[in-house]
Amino acid sequence: MIHFLIGLFVVGLIIAGMVSSPAFRNFVIVAIILIAGGFWWLIDSSNKSSEQYRAKQAAEERFAATAIKATDLKVDDVKFKKASYGLSDYILEGVVTNNSAYQLGTMYFEVVLTDCLNQNCRVVGQESTSASAPVPAGQVRSFSSYALKFNNLPPLNGATRSWTYKITSLRSG
Repeated sequence: MIHFLIGLFVVGLIIAGMVSSPAFRNFVIVAIILIAGGFWWLIDSSNKSSEQYRAKQAAEERFAATAIKATDLKVDDVKFKKASYGLSDYILEGVVTNNSAYQLGTMYFEVVLTDCLNQNCRVVGQESTSASAPVPAGQVRSFSSYALKFNNLPPLNGATRSWTYKITSLRSG
């Protein structure tokens, strides 16, 4: 409350000075114009910096998403396993060779479960997951995906369940 009263008093003094002194009035007008111009310059500079930062981030994002192609990788020994936690949790595990010129960061997968009975096959589950796979260029590492949840899978009832996966996208690291 006291700060408000002090501010009100200062504003009153400035107004009184502007009314009684034309020189002070001109000084205040010039000061207001300079302060407003300074604020405009700061805001404009901040907006330009933000735009440059967003453009840089977008360029880095495009590079990360396009630097490595699926054909640059060799994926071996991929296994689809029930996770040791959760009743409906599964994971993909395997080994990836990075034949690109850039470090691999993340692989994104789509996994499809299919039940087949007498040549009649139906998709019973379809989920997406990713695996953090920091693999330097020209090197090999194992990977393990984040959990896939296949809720409400139907009982097999004599059918055979198979799975397939595909890499949907990659990110360089």
